[in-house]
Amino acid sequence: MRKLFGIAVVAAFLATAGIAQADEAPLKIGVIMTYSGPFATYGHQADIGIASWLKAHGDTIAGRKIEFVRKDDTGLAPDVSKRVTQELAVRDKVDIIFGGCWSPNALASAPVVTAARIPFFIIVAATDGIPQKSPYMVRVSQPVSVPVYSMGKWAAGTKGWKTGYSAVVDYVLGTAGAKAFRAGLEAGGGKVVGEVRIPVSNPDFTPFVERIKETRPQVVQLFMPAGALAVGFVKAYHDIGLAKDGINLVTGPLSETQPTATLGDFVEGIYTGTNWIDDNDSPENQAFLKALHETQGPGFNPGFVAMNIWDALNITKAAVEAQNGKVDPGKTMSLIRGHQFTSPRGPIAFDQNGEIVQNVYLQHAVKVDGKMTMKLVETLPMVKPPALTQ
Repeated sequence: MRKLFGIAVVAAFLATAGIAQADEAPLKIGVIMTYSGPFATYGHQADIGIASWLKAHGDTIAGRKIEFVRKDDTGLAPDVSKRVTQELAVRDKVDIIFGGCWSPNALASAPVVTAARIPFFIIVAATDGIPQKSPYMVRVSQPVSVPVYSMGKWAAGTKGWKTGYSAVVDYVLGTAGAKAFRAGLEAGGGKVVGEVRIPVSNPDFTPFVERIKETRPQVVQLFMPAGALAVGFVKAYHDIGLAKDGINLVTGPLSETQPTATLGDFVEGIYTGTNWIDDNDSPENQAFLKALHETQGPGFNPGFVAMNIWDALNITKAAVEAQNGKVDPGKTMSLIRGHQFTSPRGPIAFDQNGEIVQNVYLQHAVKVDGKMTMKLVETLPMVKPPALTQ
């Protein structure tokens, strides 16, 4: 009887444990990205990053099944972003949010996540100072000042291009980019001799590029979202003959996913500053690429949004596991801010303001064996954002 009683107790315990595990609340992650319109590639890339991470790590963290709640910000729309952030906080009761596809959208979400005390990973937005708007924000992308300031200083100081011109997108991100480039160029002994702001919906770059050609600067800074806008400007830059006139071009990534080899000869000679290079042979990068190719096919070229989502999920995993499955907002942020992690892009760290510190890779588009490729020029290690927001 004693033995049978013991068996019954054990069976009851196991059954209870099974029920408790089955009843464990899911780990709810809100995802606010652009899923419609001309910049829907951002949402598509976010989903690719999620699918790749799940392939490599499974769909649970610390015993809690992950549930994603997706919201479409529809593009550059801060009012929409604020509304869907409120929906995630109040109605969906998510534990964590991945968002900030556009800088104005991220800024609109900041007071909401502060009031709701929800950790928020900025996935794309690049305007300086955004993480400082909320103690619950951390950026896994990069602030505009880091690559732009670095390239401006490098252009004037290392390359000797003393006169510069800014061609930036016409919203808050462009303002920040122009400011960072001016500061970097001046730090290298140069000066900005002109600036143009290009509307997000602009279909024709010819008048802007011709204006630059008339000014004849030694270097042009291009700062706008990767994709049709950036590629369109570079085509105009090439067709109107700025490269032939010795006017150099520095920019960020031109395309979210398209390989440089397939863009065409019009990109030859440009310089880019980025936080990731795909031929990095580190174990972390190889694991990222392996999972990505297993879900998307061996020929798929990754984009930075997919990698940023991958990193956000890795950091979330580390923080939630350290809390034994819980997500205390304050504790979560204390486990991220001030700490270093390993990413496919290399080492990354976060300062006490939630801003990311990471490598900047300077590359040059050159033709090798008849194909365009990006040649690494210099690696700037663990660059901190310059003090440009005061």
